[in-house]
Amino acid sequence: MHARSLLITTSRKSCRTWIGLCTTLLLIGVIAAYFGPQVVRYLELLPRLRQTSIPVGWNSTPRPLADTTASIADGSTISYYGYKFEVPWKDIVEERNPVEWVETEFKDGQTVKFINPAYFREGPVDDDSQSRYEQYKAMLGMTPSQLSPFCSRREFARALTLLDAKGFLFEHNPVAPDILSFETHDYRGFEFSELSQGRQSARLTFFDAADHSFHLTISITRSTTTKLTQSEINRIVQSFGPSRSKPSNDKPSEAFVPRWHA
Repeated sequence: MHARSLLITTSRKSCRTWIGLCTTLLLIGVIAAYFGPQVVRYLELLPRLRQTSIPVGWNSTPRPLADTTASIADGSTISYYGYKFEVPWKDIVEERNPVEWVETEFKDGQTVKFINPAYFREGPVDDDSQSRYEQYKAMLGMTPSQLSPFCSRREFARALTLLDAKGFLFEHNPVAPDILSFETHDYRGFEFSELSQGRQSARLTFFDAADHSFHLTISITRSTTTKLTQSEINRIVQSFGPSRSKPSNDKPSEAFVPRWHA
């Protein structure tokens, strides 16, 4: 009788052990299935994420534009594609106007390039529920340190997509730009400025209330003593708006696909 009782007790312990082992293995399997793919991908990316020479701009994040003073110097008004803006310079020496953009150069070397807005009917970056502005802002705010394997596959894929898009945006930048966020009465967006690095160049990407995007580049393109200032850039941003004239050259050719639309 005692031997039988001992056998039953041992069997029960063995059964509980097996149940516990199976539960543990099942739990490990579930965790591996849930986190496994992103952990493997993260380990593949880890050497690149730890490099001191990670892609330019990956660690740059937006900060509010502190200096919003606009230049009041006598200037010119540029009007193309149904929009206009002021520049604090006169004496236009050349205008280049292919279908996809217009570039205006001034006597002292200042150049403004305005991309035809008709070319930017972008699709969403990663989430249909967000505006293009919000998606663009999320992309600029993503950094390698935010990429974690311990999240859902969807969250990991989204973070990786944003990080890849950010690297693509800055792939031709020789230096990491300052990313400055700004907002006017009708527009909100970002300035990618290289002024603090001594380079005479800044790019603007901003959006209107209807979520249309606009892209301009302001730079000094010739070797002169002229320096580009933030107040000059602010004059362009703060004066930008629809023009009363009928838009021209606003239909993209089928062959043209802008790089950041890919």
